Amino acid sequence: MSKSFLSIVSVVFCAGIFLFTACKDKESAPTPDKCTGVNCENGGLCQDGTCACPRGYEGTTCADKWTRRYVGSWEFEEKIIASSEPLRVDSTTEYVAMLSDEKDNALRFFINGFMDNGNYNGISCEIGLNNKRAYEPPTKFIFTPAQAVAGSNYSITMGSGTVNDNGNFMTGEYHRTGLVNAQIVIDTVAFRATLKQ
Repeated sequence: MSKSFLSIVSVVFCAGIFLFTACKDKESAPTPDKCTGVNCENGGLCQDGTCACPRGYEGTTCADKWTRRYVGSWEFEEKIIASSEPLRVDSTTEYVAMLSDEKDNALRFFINGFMDNGNYNGISCEIGLNNKRAYEPPTKFIFTPAQAVAGSNYSITMGSGTVNDNGNFMTGEYHRTGLVNAQIVIDTVAFRATLKQ
């Protein structure tokens, strides 16, 4: 055998070993975990480096409760747009109400000082639902259906609303039934509210 033939075989053999080793190293190199160092809060799960948040939470680490858009002091303007007592239609009321939430519940807030009465507190609203109880974005809410307004002759039969993403303006309407002058009255009330600065 000639020296040149052996040299060629040696080069090809070495190149094959080099390529085989390089390919094998590439196959066994670990893929970096995109979730390393990502801390998802409130039950969020890291998927491909990003937190997937459970209902009620949002933000890059799921730290923000949906209620953040609602909590605070709000200036309400209400107008009766329909009533079983026609003389009540177009009546308006302006008042300030405090909206609060529960520490461990990111899907519910409460209206205190409802209907311009400091004793009408704890009106429950549920975030991210519509009146058919289907899921909605966190800017949508409903009044918990069929709730009595404590300390009054009123009950809220149903209602819904929307808050803007900045949490400083909301609109909606609700239906209430009440005893007024010994007569049952059914009103539909439209409202708009602005967060007090």
